Amino acid sequence: MVTLVNSTRGEVSCSREATEIIDGYLHRRTIPDSRHGRVDPQLDGGFRTDYDDFTPAEIARDAYYQEFLRGVGVGWHAAARLPGLDGDDVVISFKRSPQRGMFDRHDLAQLNALLPQFRSAARQAQVISHSRFDGELAAFERLHRGAMLLDAHGQMFAGNRTLAFGDGLVDAGCRPAASHPDSDRELQRAIAAARGRDAVSAPSPLVIHRPSGKRPYLVDVFAVPPGSVSALTRARVLLLVHDLDASVPARPEVLQRAFGLTPKEAALAQALAAGTRLKRAAAELGISEEHARQRVKSLLEKTDTANQADLRALLARMF
Repeated sequence: MVTLVNSTRGEVSCSREATEIIDGYLHRRTIPDSRHGRVDPQLDGGFRTDYDDFTPAEIARDAYYQEFLRGVGVGWHAAARLPGLDGDDVVISFKRSPQRGMFDRHDLAQLNALLPQFRSAARQAQVISHSRFDGELAAFERLHRGAMLLDAHGQMFAGNRTLAFGDGLVDAGCRPAASHPDSDRELQRAIAAARGRDAVSAPSPLVIHRPSGKRPYLVDVFAVPPGSVSALTRARVLLLVHDLDASVPARPEVLQRAFGLTPKEAALAQALAAGTRLKRAAAELGISEEHARQRVKSLLEKTDTANQADLRALLARMF
């Protein structure tokens, strides 16, 4: 069985057969882990075994080895360090039962021969993780949603350009917070639930009131599902922020292709979608208000909408 451990962030990933053992280690173990602070492989070294850090006599009388590990069917390990995200290295550990005996020189030679590939895979996992999350943040930006990623400690480490702090949402030392106390309590509860630290979830989306008096933000909080290399990644929580007061201009070329509008009709639809009143839109387009009303009738017919409110609602769903 295999484990990946990031002790800095307190994160553990493991192969499927080790899941129950790791759960017991994390939640039900009462004997202190004597390996902590003692087993510390380095990036410039290879795999280390139990006898590199303990003598046979120490292992024979060590409660962690004899009572906890033996009790769950684990006897020996071989551990090495892999490069982790942003300098947070990860220790990979291969474990075997007491009956198989400790890792010998032949075993270590085989593992060390594979170690460059393990370290290369760890670096690739970092690149893939960065690229995937960067791509997702950019995608939310195109959807006009602010987005931020939080780590296992609830600290923000990435966000897109649509995200804005200062009016309702604030940056409290790299931690997202809400200006209004009631909103902040719900926000922190939702983040805790997504991090797996709180069984009580908050309503979704959250309503974050804004001191400026503008319409509130709507905030969705999602847990990032752990992957097979979760100890190599930082993202644990995704926050999506919808600004109800954000003005999103409709794109005339899309309107023309979608509904067969003329350039003038598309320009008028764009103005109406942005909240411009008909009289002002007519003046900006250099046509009379009556002419603009005739174009609106054509717009409603081509878009199969009943009135200007329906038209605005349709356009808002498109952009």
